[in-house]
Amino acid sequence: MNFEGAQGESSCTSCGTGNRVGARFCRKCGTKLDSGPPATPDTGPPVSPDPQVVPAADGPSKGQSSASTKLDRRIVLVAGGACVVIALMWYAISSHKAVPTYQVPSPPAQTPTASSPGTPPTPPSSIPADQSGALVRLTTDPSRDIAPVWSASGDILFQSNRSSNRPNGSDIWLMHPDGSGQQEIVRVVVSTPQEWGDPGLGAGVEVLGATGDLAVYEAQHFHEIMRVAISRASAFPIVRTAQDGNDAYFTQLLQIPGGQSASNVVYSESTGMVAWVANVSGQAIQIRTASLAGIAGQSSSTYGAQLVSLGPGASIQGMSFSPDGARLVAGICSPDCSNGRGPDLYVLDSRSGQMLLQLTNTGANGAVNSSPKWSPSGDWITFSVNSAGQQSLWLVSAASGRSTMRRIDTGDMPSYGPSWSKDGSAIAFVGVTGGNHDIWLARNVASLIGQSAEVVKPNPQTEASGSESKPSFNCANARTPTEKLICRDASLASLERNMVTAYNQAVRQMPSDQSAAFRLQHLEWFKSYARSCNTMLDDEQRKGCIAGYLSNHTREIEAKVRR
Repeated sequence: MNFEGAQGESSCTSCGTGNRVGARFCRKCGTKLDSGPPATPDTGPPVSPDPQVVPAADGPSKGQSSASTKLDRRIVLVAGGACVVIALMWYAISSHKAVPTYQVPSPPAQTPTASSPGTPPTPPSSIPADQSGALVRLTTDPSRDIAPVWSASGDILFQSNRSSNRPNGSDIWLMHPDGSGQQEIVRVVVSTPQEWGDPGLGAGVEVLGATGDLAVYEAQHFHEIMRVAISRASAFPIVRTAQDGNDAYFTQLLQIPGGQSASNVVYSESTGMVAWVANVSGQAIQIRTASLAGIAGQSSSTYGAQLVSLGPGASIQGMSFSPDGARLVAGICSPDCSNGRGPDLYVLDSRSGQMLLQLTNTGANGAVNSSPKWSPSGDWITFSVNSAGQQSLWLVSAASGRSTMRRIDTGDMPSYGPSWSKDGSAIAFVGVTGGNHDIWLARNVASLIGQSAEVVKPNPQTEASGSESKPSFNCANARTPTEKLICRDASLASLERNMVTAYNQAVRQMPSDQSAAFRLQHLEWFKSYARSCNTMLDDEQRKGCIAGYLSNHTREIEAKVRR
């Protein structure tokens, strides 16, 4: 049998005997064998009578060496492994697209409670998630920082005893809304004996319009309400140089008679009117109003018009004008606050004193509702509540009252003394931590009132249109400074129109014998009004003069009609 070409053997070139692959000598004749594969004569490709068989791609063909077979298997394994890896990667990618990455869900938002402030909720152990970061501490000095109010330029004024020579003293400081730039701007060095207990400045500061001047309560020897001319200062702090009375920057607005007190001075930029609380020798608590331009050291208990008068034992805990000056919100307790009753919030007509709406009803339970502040939009009022020794901050709708209560603070600390920013987006207040009184900022106001931001409604002074912005006379004929200013200022035009309406109504209702005298009285008033207001030095003073004359005269006319 011829074994040439058989798998695993090679033939001897001498005798043709088949030998195992790798044998060096023929097992039959001993001829030395070639160690490599037998040489093939160069005769071209072999011709086979049978059809050519092409070996399968995944298997070795006949004649392949064992080493080649092993190499091919490795290639197959590597290629197969690569396919598996690619398949796994494709699956992972497709699975990632189909199932989103898991995210930890946010804790559910806590809806602000509308419960009555008469029963404060249990203080939470931490700031609720919906208010996290909404309350910002602006001052950290170990001193007593109180009574924040926003300046005409949008900064925050507050009172502090940091540099006072009395523990209960309250000089005036200023800072930016982020707490930076803290600077003392008014200092009062108290010169009365220590045992008198005079603090220099009492708590509370009111900004008097765009000038930026301030109204302050001064308690040094004599008590008085002063105007501080911040607008004329070239350097700070302004230092009070006189013990009492006027000096370079302090001028007396209201003098307070001995044995009496006055407080809660508030100002309406729209009308130029000032309101204050006068305690008349312990016999009556009054709210009085007058034109800012007309006040010059007058008595706090007799000057201006009496808006409200309450008997002994009553209490008034803060006031604020509505943006248009037509209403006044006040914390009032009457007639007797000594039997466990606290003040509630009431909205009053700022001309007649008539009660228009009661906003809260928890005073009967002993809660003290105080320090109300009207929002710039006129829609909301923020105020302090002290109930069972817990001080908190709340919002209430100026139109709907107690059914719309919203709590501002988180309950982590006593909070009081709120003040709106000029755009209505934030409220500055006093927060007490570790017994330390500091100024804080609430930035969660928009979420509490249910809108993205409180939109400041157009100021009727500049944006009113139609008949509501026009006075009773034809502005084309305006000649005097007073008439021209009324035509430019819608709030003054409204006051003038109200006065004329009241006057015409009074004339129609009066008997003829009384109306003649009334007309003469009105003519004399008009001469005094025109003479006083036309001679004012600038429009700021003239506006206050006009507002004061028109408001007071309207009240006088209405009083005559009621009689």
